[in-house]
Amino acid sequence: MTYKIGIKICGLKEQYAIESSVENEVDMLGFVFYEDSPRNLDFSLAKKLFSFVPSNVTAIALLVNPTDDYLKKIINDVGINTIQLHGQETAERTAEIKSIYNFDIIKAFSVKNLKSIQNCDLYKESVSKFLFDAEPPLNSLRPGGNGNIFDWKILKNYTSNVPWILSGGLNPDNIKDAIEESGTNFVDVSSGVESKSGIKDIGLINKFVKNARK
Repeated sequence: MTYKIGIKICGLKEQYAIESSVENEVDMLGFVFYEDSPRNLDFSLAKKLFSFVPSNVTAIALLVNPTDDYLKKIINDVGINTIQLHGQETAERTAEIKSIYNFDIIKAFSVKNLKSIQNCDLYKESVSKFLFDAEPPLNSLRPGGNGNIFDWKILKNYTSNVPWILSGGLNPDNIKDAIEESGTNFVDVSSGVESKSGIKDIGLINKFVKNARK
């Protein structure tokens, strides 16, 4: 028997991967705008890729500490209106972005222990979802998409009025355990469905979705 757990596929760069994700009825597609990521997009390619995303799937721009000028370009040059903040954005900055641009915002947090996320509710007035990711490796240039996992059991008894997404090192082989141990009802995957860094694999996307909803 299957059930509809929420799924976000992140770091998309190819039309075939978008189409495969849509065919698998995923809920969100993430597009990375961060130069140090192998999944980084320029605005012209992003605009083209967004045209393949149907209206029933949410397209999300992943940003790291974006400036106001950059946020304006996301609106004007790409047309995106949902963002994921994956940097060191404060609750005040996140609220400011929400008030000025009215983006639907997902805020990412690195998880080491429960203390890591004790201040998440400071953001609850300005974000629609939290995303819990593993801490990046020491000296990593990327805040996410590193393939690292954390102790999912940390989240088992976590409660908040804000819905949350589990991320960090998820793949077709561990997704069932991740869901059971964390208690999540929404998951995010990037490197776990890639044949090599930055290149999505249709077979792995299919397997991930199937195992997540099994």
